[in-house]
Amino acid sequence: MKWYIAAYSLMTIALAQTIEVDQSHTPIIQKFTRHLSQNFSKLTKQEFDILEQINKNLSTFSLKNTNDILEDSIYTKILENTVFGNESSRVSSIFIKKVEEKLKSNKLSYSSFSKQIIESIIADYKPFFEEGFINRYESYNRNNKNEVIKYKKIRMLTKYTSTTLTQFLASTAQDFNKKITKLCLETLKLINTKSYFLKNHSFYSLEIKQKQVFIFKKPKKEDKKIIQEKKDTLLDAIKSIDKNESEKMSEKIDQIIPKNE
Repeated sequence: MKWYIAAYSLMTIALAQTIEVDQSHTPIIQKFTRHLSQNFSKLTKQEFDILEQINKNLSTFSLKNTNDILEDSIYTKILENTVFGNESSRVSSIFIKKVEEKLKSNKLSYSSFSKQIIESIIADYKPFFEEGFINRYESYNRNNKNEVIKYKKIRMLTKYTSTTLTQFLASTAQDFNKKITKLCLETLKLINTKSYFLKNHSFYSLEIKQKQVFIFKKPKKEDKKIIQEKKDTLLDAIKSIDKNESEKMSEKIDQIIPKNE
């Protein structure tokens, strides 16, 4: 069993990638990709295959349509709240203030994508601070057409965002980033499904092949320190394995990870 665990770790390292997108894509797409790369640099084969398939699906779409598909999928998964559970708190000016203060005091601990999500939600609530409506929307004036409209808007907003804000306050930065990583992986599956369908059933698809959306880059060979650290980690993991098996694994590691010469 220990041999198989070490072998699995070896396979994961072999698949390690840095993921990037071209600067022509929108900021939210760039931050989404950066978060995925920073927090899940060791892709499993399944996620790697999904990214490759997305590239194929979108290879005949224009930049605008590609951005539309990616952005729509990202925002859809954010609003679905599938990674944050069901716990939520009543939104008020004090509640939003706590969110702002936590983000400000820990901003270096959150990924740019995590910050973007929270900052966007806060911005959506700002119009309701006027005349303190955010604190009294549950007892709005039903005879005031303007307040009826604002009530419907804030109710919709709290339905889709209060759980995210509640989890943000309840979680450490590290745990929240992990939840966002899970959200990113779910988003990839949605992008894959949507892009596959549109490729086969849409007039948006072009005959001209476009460049890849997600660009994969392996760790730089000249970064010998990182290579050696990975190799040492694997060797430590198989120390207790049978000597013959250990020697075989060491040889396999040398084949996949360049020697630190």
